[in-house]
Amino acid sequence: MAGDFNFSFGGNFGKVSDQRAKCPSGTYDINCKETCSVNCNIPQSCDRTTGECIGGCQPGWKGFHCDQKCNQGTYGKDCQHRCGSCINQTHCFYVNGTCLKGCDTGYLGDKCVDENLKMESLCGKSNTIQILAISIAISIFVLLLGTILNITIWKRNQLKTRGRQSRHTTGNSDSAKPNLAESTYTELGAVNNHNAYDDLHHYSKAS
Repeated sequence: MAGDFNFSFGGNFGKVSDQRAKCPSGTYDINCKETCSVNCNIPQSCDRTTGECIGGCQPGWKGFHCDQKCNQGTYGKDCQHRCGSCINQTHCFYVNGTCLKGCDTGYLGDKCVDENLKMESLCGKSNTIQILAISIAISIFVLLLGTILNITIWKRNQLKTRGRQSRHTTGNSDSAKPNLAESTYTELGAVNNHNAYDDLHHYSKAS
């Protein structure tokens, strides 16, 4: 019957089939030779032709194929968040923003974004105590220095006074020596005069 007649060519009886097949899930490109990125929002889920991640990237990653980490200082989904006050301005973890080495003064938390008022208060008290201690130490040093200087000056004055007294005593002793000699001379003169008087008296009696 004419309705049942089929042309055949190469063993196929009038049937034309589409030999193109889609790449398996997780692959893309020519001959499906490339693998979708594990950093896709749904790991290894991308467009079979271009490899673009479906639904974007996981936190901390960016780019068409989600193969680039967030720039330093940013983190999270689409790298939209900025790092907190990490210690010494170090960069936070690009995935969740954690400051791995701790926070700068005045901040706390994993991401160092919470102001630590209590910590600031403690730091202020600590600084006040340090300043007070330094002031006391300086005052004690000045007091000791003044005491030492006063003692040194007092000793010098004592030595000067003793020196003057010693010179004055020596001067008096020297001035007393001529007076003693003069007194002795006077006494000897008086004795000689008395002896001469006695000799004249005896001589007058003998005559």
